[in-house]
Amino acid sequence: MTRRLRRRFLGFTLLVMLGWTAVLGASLAWEMSLFDKQAFELARSDADAAFNRDLVYRAWNAQMGGVYGHVDQVEPNPYLDVEHRDLETAAGPLTMVNPSYMTRIVHGMAAQHTGIVSHITSLDPIRPANRARDWEAAALKRFDQGETEYAALAQSADGSAVLRFMRPLMVDKACLQCHEKQGYIEGDLRGGISVTVPMVPIAAIQAPSLRFAVLAHGGVWLLGLAGIGLSGAAMARLFGRIEDAREQALAERKRAEDADKAKSRFLATMSHELRTPLNAILGMAEVMEHRHFGPVGDPRYEDYARDIGSAGGHMLALINDVLDLSRIEAGRAELADERVSFTEIVEETRAVMQSRAIRQGIRLDIEIQPNMPPIRADARAVRQMLFNLVGNALRFTPGGGRVLVTVNIDHHGCPLLAVADTGPGIAEEEIQTVLEPFRQGRETAPGGTGLGLPLVKGLIELHAGTMDLFSRVGVGTTVTLRFPAARLLTTTT
Repeated sequence: MTRRLRRRFLGFTLLVMLGWTAVLGASLAWEMSLFDKQAFELARSDADAAFNRDLVYRAWNAQMGGVYGHVDQVEPNPYLDVEHRDLETAAGPLTMVNPSYMTRIVHGMAAQHTGIVSHITSLDPIRPANRARDWEAAALKRFDQGETEYAALAQSADGSAVLRFMRPLMVDKACLQCHEKQGYIEGDLRGGISVTVPMVPIAAIQAPSLRFAVLAHGGVWLLGLAGIGLSGAAMARLFGRIEDAREQALAERKRAEDADKAKSRFLATMSHELRTPLNAILGMAEVMEHRHFGPVGDPRYEDYARDIGSAGGHMLALINDVLDLSRIEAGRAELADERVSFTEIVEETRAVMQSRAIRQGIRLDIEIQPNMPPIRADARAVRQMLFNLVGNALRFTPGGGRVLVTVNIDHHGCPLLAVADTGPGIAEEEIQTVLEPFRQGRETAPGGTGLGLPLVKGLIELHAGTMDLFSRVGVGTTVTLRFPAARLLTTTT
C-alpha cells in the first residue's frame, strides 16, 4: 500500500472513530437528560403531594371554624385577632389554631421528617415571617397575571440542588374570618404555599442506574472503537491488495501497449519488407510464365514460374491475412463502405476457384436468390471473407465432394452469405478452438494457417454482423455470414 493511501485510510478511520464517539456521546447526553427530567418530575410530584396535603387539612380546619389546642402544646397565635381565640376549660386553657397556624405547625414537622420545606407566604402578610422571598414574590406576580404553578431547579444556601415549587392560595369565604379586615374579598389572590424539595435523595436513588448507563455507553464505545480499528485495518489490507493489483494491471497494460506498438511497427515493417520483394517475384514469375521477353528454352521453366507465382500468391495472401487480423484485434481496422453486388463477388470468386475445384474433383456450385439487391459494405472485406471460406471448404473437402455458395435474405430481412461443404466436419468441442487465431482442429489440411475463420469472424463483426458455424463430423460444415438488414440497399436507396 502506498503511503498516501495509508494516510487516507488512517484519516478515514479516525474520522469514523470521531463520528462513533459523537454518536455515543450524544446518546449518553440524551439519556442523562432523561435522568434529569425524571428527577425533576419526581421532585415536582413530591411538591405537588405536599401542597395538596396542605390544602386538604386547611380546608378541614376552615370548615371547623378553627380548632383548639392546649396552650402547653401550642402557643397562642399573637397575629390571630378573632373573638374567643383563648378559652378556659375544666381541662385547662385552650388556644385557637386557625388554618394558617396549623399549616405552619405541619410544615415544621414535615421539614424535620422529610427534608421538604414548605412556606405559606404573601406579598401582604399579617405575620412578618410569612413575607415572600424574592423568588416567591416573582411567582406571586406571575400568579396575579394568570399563571397557576411555578416549578424550577435552583441552588440552596449550602449549594445543593433543590426544586422550588409554588401554587397560589385564593381567598374563599372561610378565609374572610381572618383576612376580611385587610380588605380582601372572595376570589382574590391571598398568597401561596411554596415547597422546596431537596434533589440529593432523588439523585441517590438514580445513582445506580446512572452509573450503569455511563458504564454501558463506555463499554459500547470501546467495543465500537475496537471494531472500527479492526475493520479499518482489514479494509486497509483489502484496498492495499486492490491497489497492488491495480498497479500490476497498469504495468501489464503498459507492457501490452508497448508490445502492441512493437507489433504494429513490426507489421508495418513486414508489410513493406515482404510485400515489395514478393510483388517483384510475382511480377517476374508472370513475365517468365507468359514469355513476355521471348522463349525461355526448357518448358520446365514455365512450370517453375507457375509454381513460383502460386507460392508467392499464397504467401502474399497469408501476409495480408495476418496484417488484417492484427488491425482488427488492435481496433484499427476501418471499413470503406460502398455499393457491393453479391452476384459480382460470388462470380469473381468462382472464376478464381473453379480451376482448383476441378483439379481436386470437387463440384463448386452457386445459388443466388433471384433479384438479389446489393448491400452497403467494404467490397475488399466481403471478397476476402468469401475467398477464405471457399478456400477453406476446398482445402478440407475430399474429391467427389461438393462446395455450395448461397446468397439470400432471411425472414428478418438480413442478407446471408453461406458456404457449405461435404468435408470431414468439426467436432463440437473443437469449434471454439478453430475460431482462435493460428489454432486448428484435429482434422488439418495442407496449406492451413488457422487464420481464415478468425479473420472472417473479425471482418463480419466490423460490419456489425455475425458468423454462425454449424458442423457435423462425417457430414460437413456450413459457415453463414449474416449482415444487418440496415446494410441492404433497395432499388430506391
